[in-house]
Amino acid sequence: MSSLSIERLSVGYVPAMPLLENVRFSLHAGEICLLLGANGSGKSCFLSTLTGVTPPIKGEISPSDFSYLPQPLEHAEYLAGSEFVQILGVRASEDLKTLPAYSSKLHEVSRGQAQYFFTRAVLERNTRYHFLDEPFSNLDNRHAFDLSVRIKQATNCSKSFLISVHKLSELLLFPEAKLALIHDRKLLIFSKLAEASESREFQEFLSPFRMTQTLDRQWTLGW
Repeated sequence: MSSLSIERLSVGYVPAMPLLENVRFSLHAGEICLLLGANGSGKSCFLSTLTGVTPPIKGEISPSDFSYLPQPLEHAEYLAGSEFVQILGVRASEDLKTLPAYSSKLHEVSRGQAQYFFTRAVLERNTRYHFLDEPFSNLDNRHAFDLSVRIKQATNCSKSFLISVHKLSELLLFPEAKLALIHDRKLLIFSKLAEASESREFQEFLSPFRMTQTLDRQWTLGW
């Protein structure tokens, strides 16, 4: 099966100050990987480097067949949702057309409605890889869950996702996803949440919270 493979990649906005060094990373067909890290650790920089927006400090990446949702998207807020879809080059589904943001200027709807629309529109692009930078920001629980279901359904068509998340509760939407944690300028890979939960680096990232698994194998978040 086809996959994205990266070896010895270093990224950052200033060559003398790399945010990530010697990254080794792969994303396989139909796989979801959640990108974690503290504020300023390099999540957005890593995503923008994979797409060719930000040049790498070291190593090479040849982006192809991908969709990219950066954050923030203030430059798009004065577009109508229908115009945003045209720029993406997709034919809007009838379901997408029913969303309030489709027929409105995006600054005329709530930030949550705009974010949900942005992400839904990007998901309609028929590309192999989807790089999403905090797609759940500003979403209420219902829309975040709905979006997670749509992402999981897309993997059945061999679409792959690298998604940066900012809230710990978003991890619980994808308990079986692969995790990539930025820690001390390194990218640590865990096959799933259960493996990550045993890592010292992951526990440091969670602090002061704790994530535990109940007897019915459901994950909970607490103090």
